[in-house]
Amino acid sequence: MRKMIDKHVKSVRDKVDSHIDEIKKTKIDPHNIAFGFAIGTFINILPIPFINLWIGLLVVLMFKKINKYALLAALLFWNPITLIPIYSLSFTIGNTFFVNLPNIEYDIVLLTYLFNFTKRFLIGNLILAIPVALVAYLIVFVIVKVYLIAREIKSKKFKSKAH
Repeated sequence: MRKMIDKHVKSVRDKVDSHIDEIKKTKIDPHNIAFGFAIGTFINILPIPFINLWIGLLVVLMFKKINKYALLAALLFWNPITLIPIYSLSFTIGNTFFVNLPNIEYDIVLLTYLFNFTKRFLIGNLILAIPVALVAYLIVFVIVKVYLIAREIKSKKFKSKAH
């Protein structure tokens, strides 16, 4: 029994090591990483819980150049806690667009409230998701560029000390 467990643990460890080696060999392209994070940000900001992960996987399968790790990082970054201010701002933005328009009234008061709230929230959310994704792209692009420059400088210093 112990040998079987050790064999399974070694198999899992080998797979993880192989995956880490694959990540290390991946060419770092600031655009692909930033684009992956921006797409993940856009997908995760939209209020479609649990479906956003499937959409992210579908995007990764459809577009090979998108950095799947960056997209996954965005899906992890934009969690329910970080989305609270985004969703609050979404309603505020949507509310400013519909402030002078008449509300649609239903016979059921709850339905009236629900429809008008949802309309404002979704429109505001869509309007907000685009600039947040663009800002996320710019931030991640700059971070990756700075990282690459620092890595290159460090590499040159190491090579000059070696000679």
